[in-house]
Amino acid sequence: MNDYLYSRNITKKYLLMFFCPIYNMMNKTELLEIIKKLLKTDADLDFLLNLPESDLETLVVCIRERFDQLGKQTL
Repeated sequence: MNDYLYSRNITKKYLLMFFCPIYNMMNKTELLEIIKKLLKTDADLDFLLNLPESDLETLVVCIRERFDQLGKQTL
């Protein structure tokens, strides 16, 4: 995952700051809620709480980046 982010000359920290300015104030539960909202699901994703917080942050960034890419394709 990190190879993908760095291969585009975009650091994880930059992406987190850009897409989620208050990322450093969020806990795992809040990050999980963001993921659920992005995916528009009520599915039980509590298993993601077993991941380190930094991995959840990376997941949020990747999902948002993908949605951004999809949005640009439809324009």
